[in-house]
Amino acid sequence: FALGIPMEIEIKKGECLILLSKPESGKTSLIQSIIGNLNILTGEIRYGGRLGYAPQKLWFRKESVRNNILFGQDLD
Repeated sequence: FALGIPMEIEIKKGECLILLSKPESGKTSLIQSIIGNLNILTGEIRYGGRLGYAPQKLWFRKESVRNNILFGQDLD
């Protein structure tokens, strides 16, 4: 994977994807683009369903543990 190179990733229901690579190779930029925290210059990102993301730097809202897990979603 390299930023700027066209690529297509398809993950089917029930599958997981783990990104492993050397430091500063674009893993975080890819995930930040997918979740909408980093604007992409060209192309498109599409996904359906749920997306889980565990950042390298932990951060929490000043709320309950429950709200930090659910992020405003209903408990399911």
